Amino acid sequence: MIQNVDKKMTVSSLWFCLGLKISFLFFTVPTWGNTVNNKAKNQLKTQNTQLSQTTKITSSEAQNLENNLEHQLKDKSQIISPINNIQENQSIAKELDLDPKIIEESPVLQRWQRRIPNVLLDIRNDPSFRTRFRIGYHLYPSRSVGGIYLGFEDVFTDVSRLTIRGDYQVTFDSKYRSYGTDAQYYLRPMGGYLNFATIAGYRYLKTESESISGINLGVKVLLVLSRGGGADISLTQSWVAPTSIEEAGFTTLSFSYAIAPELRLSTDIQQQNTKQRKDRRLSIIMEWMP
Repeated sequence: MIQNVDKKMTVSSLWFCLGLKISFLFFTVPTWGNTVNNKAKNQLKTQNTQLSQTTKITSSEAQNLENNLEHQLKDKSQIISPINNIQENQSIAKELDLDPKIIEESPVLQRWQRRIPNVLLDIRNDPSFRTRFRIGYHLYPSRSVGGIYLGFEDVFTDVSRLTIRGDYQVTFDSKYRSYGTDAQYYLRPMGGYLNFATIAGYRYLKTESESISGINLGVKVLLVLSRGGGADISLTQSWVAPTSIEEAGFTTLSFSYAIAPELRLSTDIQQQNTKQRKDRRLSIIMEWMP
């Protein structure tokens, strides 16, 4: 009996101890698990912070590397482009059997290298005459008095086929004075040998007995004998203050030829018709072509 009681007490004590251990584990394990989770979370936060800092550093370094690469590519392109041009010049020089230096120093060959131009179109539109600045001496035979002539012809504008001209004339006795400026619009391509132009502008004329001013309208015929200002002939007819009582007409015939690459000698013969008088002007003019 006593042995049975001892065995029962021993078994019950064993079960009691086992229950205490299980309850201890039941209450302590969650707390330990939370501690582990908190530590893991803290470690993850520190790792994320380190990664974000590393990412920032990496992006800034990448930006610097990108900028450096752009500068290097620009420098290389500047170096490569002349090399390509030299290689192209050398290949064209071999085809044409020319020295590469000749191609490098020739704008025409370089232009043909880039694109074959339309030569016929260039000839048609490239002006066959040049801008001229004029200074000379003029004489009125009927009055036996001379004077000074100043002017400019065919100053080109941004408008295709449109040029500007002007002149100032005065006699030594100051009894005759004339000045004006006109716009000339050429009707045909400016590279031709024969051309026509309309004239519109303003002119003032003063003589011993009358004074005329107003709109100047007219036409011009130009015959180019040598392109580039070598020689030409022009005939101009204009009217000052047309359809008015003071109307005056001017007919001018001009012969010009070059005596140097930038100098020409011109002879003008002008007939002046007004209501009160008819007169003639002869001029010898030196023209400078810039």
